[in-house]
Amino acid sequence: MSCFTHRFNIERFIALAIALATASFSSQQAVGQEDGEKKTLSRPETQTYMPTIYEDFDVVRAKDSAMKAEAMSGQQMLLENRYDLWDMPLQSKMATGRKAVQEGVRVKLAEGVTWEKLGSMTPDEIRQQNLFPAGFRPLPHAKHATGGMVFPKTQIEKISMAIMLRRLRRESICLIALTRFR
Repeated sequence: MSCFTHRFNIERFIALAIALATASFSSQQAVGQEDGEKKTLSRPETQTYMPTIYEDFDVVRAKDSAMKAEAMSGQQMLLENRYDLWDMPLQSKMATGRKAVQEGVRVKLAEGVTWEKLGSMTPDEIRQQNLFPAGFRPLPHAKHATGGMVFPKTQIEKISMAIMLRRLRRESICLIALTRFR
């Protein structure tokens, strides 16, 4: 049996196992809805994710449509704070010739800071004075108020512990190798 065939069989087995696990999980969970009423799935206390909320599509769409103007104005204000949005196209266009290329740097700097001053600073100085341009930071999703991934404290602690154990194992392997080959 070639390596490719063996790998293909393993991938098929994994896909089948995932499909069976998903089917058995979904058959165990009863999901009923009545007239836009919210239903939640129960979860074990050790699980770190929030329960899933089921709402009727029309209810969700109506809520989102009502909040659209507020969300769009908030995103527009965020963009205006971070970027220069003036329309200043160059004479040249994109490769296809349809779209104009905007001229100059579009990211706004903090008050009283120039690109030359920022270029002469060390990364530590920029970090200490909080002068890193906001335009290079990730943009939050309009419907995600926290503006980034949020991990529960228990998950952060487990990840930190795993990293610490990995470093400890690596260091102990190095120490064992050093003591054996002296």
